[in-house]
Amino acid sequence: MFGNLNTGSIIYIIDKGENPSLKIAQVTGVTAPKAKNPLQIQLPNTPHEMAMSVSAKCGDDTFTFENVNPALSIVDVGRGLIVSDDKAAICAKAEELATVSNQALQSVAYHERMVAACEQMMLKLNPTLQKEVARDKEIEGLKKGFSLLNERLDEMMGLLRGFSDENKKGE
Repeated sequence: MFGNLNTGSIIYIIDKGENPSLKIAQVTGVTAPKAKNPLQIQLPNTPHEMAMSVSAKCGDDTFTFENVNPALSIVDVGRGLIVSDDKAAICAKAEELATVSNQALQSVAYHERMVAACEQMMLKLNPTLQKEVARDKEIEGLKKGFSLLNERLDEMMGLLRGFSDENKKGE
């Protein structure tokens, strides 16, 4: 639990950003737990939610996590960061993240089929879109035709240059 952290303790940070990674940081400071919202009206016999700040360093990176619940061992602190003082908890979270991503990857083929099917549905439902797609296909075909024609003309010009060069040598 974060409430048991001291300077020098180890915490684990999963960065779910663009390049997901795990950082193992050393705690450089903790504040004593205090009421998260001390001015909030509290019902009788209802405890205040507690919060604390944790500062840590990993290599050249320094981190400060505000409003950490001292009763928890793992917390999503926002900014794509998950912090824990428990190796088993952070390991379980990494497994959970991998499972979610694997499920997403396994559904890619389905979603590709869904996109293709929806595009076909939109074509059936929208005659203007049908005309635009047909026009785009026709333009693409014309571009390919012109490209092929240019290639053939280049070949013919090369042959004519070769023939002309041979005739000049023979004279």
